[in-house]
Amino acid sequence: MNEGSEITVRVPLSLFGAFRASAERLGVTTSEAVKILTAAASWLPPDQLRSLEEPPQEMETARLSFHLNWNSVDALMITTRNSLLTNSALFRRLLHGLLVTKEISFVQQEGQFKLRISSRNNPENTELIAV
Repeated sequence: MNEGSEITVRVPLSLFGAFRASAERLGVTTSEAVKILTAAASWLPPDQLRSLEEPPQEMETARLSFHLNWNSVDALMITTRNSLLTNSALFRRLLHGLLVTKEISFVQQEGQFKLRISSRNNPENTELIAV
């Protein structure tokens, strides 16, 4: 039995499609990509999460469902509580920053994924966070 919880978030349909395509290009499943993104989000300061842009609203949204183990669920709950964002708002902002504005990027370094965050005002000012 898989211990943990099923989490469901709503994201704009175009963002969902871009996320699936991006995961495929990386050679990981959507579920694995969500787990990497969830782990990365827990390392970001709450004010940095809130400063990420919310994507424009679309008429259609998609349901993104994924299973997290209890440790990841706890990390997600702490992240959303500290950032004052809902699960859906958090993922919309992360995906928008990763796929549209490019404020967030994943790099693979020494076999590990790391999250690179660029400042909107100064793109050369980046920070690497191990995931």
